[in-house]
Amino acid sequence: MAMGLKETAAANSEGSMPKWQKDLGLKAGHSAIPKLAAISDFFAGLSLPLQALPRAEADETVRRFRQRDDSQPHKPDFEYDKDYFFGRNEGEPDSVRLNAQAAWYEERQGVELWRILKSVAFVTPNKNLVLVHLRGDRDVNKTALAEMLGFQETDLGQANLEELGVEYGTVSPFIRNANVPIRHVFDRDLVDGKDYPRDDIVFASPGDKRFYVGFDVRKYLKAETQTSGVIERANISLQSQDSPRIVARRRIAIIGGDSSIDTSNLKSLVATTITDSLKEKELYYGDRSLPDIDDISTRRLSGSINAALHGPQLRSVALEIASEIQEKTPQEQFLPRGQDSRIITTFSSMAMHTTAGKELRKMEGIEYVGPQEAVNNELLELKKRGVDVTHTILVGLSAAYDRNDSAFGEDILDTTLPVDDGMKERIKGLVQECKTGNVNMQKFSQILDGMLNKTNLGKNGLIGKNIAVILGASELENFARSKHEPLKPYFAIRASNPDAIAEAISKAPDSTIRLILIQPSRALAELIAQKTLGLEA
Repeated sequence: MAMGLKETAAANSEGSMPKWQKDLGLKAGHSAIPKLAAISDFFAGLSLPLQALPRAEADETVRRFRQRDDSQPHKPDFEYDKDYFFGRNEGEPDSVRLNAQAAWYEERQGVELWRILKSVAFVTPNKNLVLVHLRGDRDVNKTALAEMLGFQETDLGQANLEELGVEYGTVSPFIRNANVPIRHVFDRDLVDGKDYPRDDIVFASPGDKRFYVGFDVRKYLKAETQTSGVIERANISLQSQDSPRIVARRRIAIIGGDSSIDTSNLKSLVATTITDSLKEKELYYGDRSLPDIDDISTRRLSGSINAALHGPQLRSVALEIASEIQEKTPQEQFLPRGQDSRIITTFSSMAMHTTAGKELRKMEGIEYVGPQEAVNNELLELKKRGVDVTHTILVGLSAAYDRNDSAFGEDILDTTLPVDDGMKERIKGLVQECKTGNVNMQKFSQILDGMLNKTNLGKNGLIGKNIAVILGASELENFARSKHEPLKPYFAIRASNPDAIAEAISKAPDSTIRLILIQPSRALAELIAQKTLGLEA
């Protein structure tokens, strides 16, 4: 239980101290203790509405009220180290960026800019003070604020912080002053904007620049509305397209196919892809930046390598697992308004996409992402970057070309070069060879020869052109990961990021046929990363 100012004085007189004082290593008499204790008192005095409490706690509260039961001490709705905590800054940072760099959260120094609660004080013509609170990477929209308050923008002046008894950089939501009327206005985007994260922790000043207080802002606002009713919410921040609050917030489920190794590898690939995307935007903050990724592997799917023989049984198992995933669908109340609450779900085996993909597309609570969606997305991204693809080739097992069972959509099958039965057998042999770990670039090149020689231009007429090669079997992706080069005049482009592919094409020799080796698993990882980060087109 958190200890406030009065409790702290008594505790210190008895030679003990509250946990937050111990955590910060503050000796009795430290000048910051009264301010921190006042914040602790503030949180201890907050009460949540019954509907915001867990069911068991709400029932117990109602029972004790009805029975006038005071036999047990009241457990505060806000507890130190659970709903709020204190931290010490290095130095005395006095800007949002410096505050974000100084703060520690979940054992890592540095937090996202939007976690820093920016508080700005204004004075109105009737001498009232208005404290505006918004995310740290946004600025106050004075026009919208003035309109909300019923004034002109020019009527809003800079507040005299001395009247509040605070210094610059220490304005916070916890300021109350009986002698000066104060209105607290929270920007609506801070708590329910379209890119609101699952994690509700923000950081504010406790009145001393040497320290900060982290707290659950959504829970805090529920309590403040219940306790004092002085909190208002409005759209009063300037929207910026340059600073979206990018967080990985949607759950991901990867269902195992041939082996747990495949599932683990795809999980690692997805996590790495998300990490790289966040690092590129300087928004990676350790493992807490990643979404929940469940890798579900079972021996009951071990026959997926022979989907033609075990198809019905594999489909049944996959649907059973998908039903269990459905039950884990996040509740809308824990997601941003309008946020897709479905769990992103995929398979680690290409054969399983063929066997059960159609069924998963129909299931509520699940957004199935398969090779069809992933490859289409990659080809679209290449087109956006001006990459002209002359032909698309699908290299896979027989089922990959079956319109009823293919893991690839009809639009992909319609645009890929046709494959006859003889070529299917040759590809099947290549896949079997790949299972042994052997990457036979000569045989791979000869298969490409056979396909391209049937085009109008023929193989030799495609020099200087771009050919997209969809590696439609997990084993064939070894060609993209291999350092071996195909036979001339082929030139392999192994990058998976569309920007990197476009750059590689610009540097490729004109005397070659450029093969864009599309790996469905990498394309899957890229698309899943876009979706969980809210970056998909």
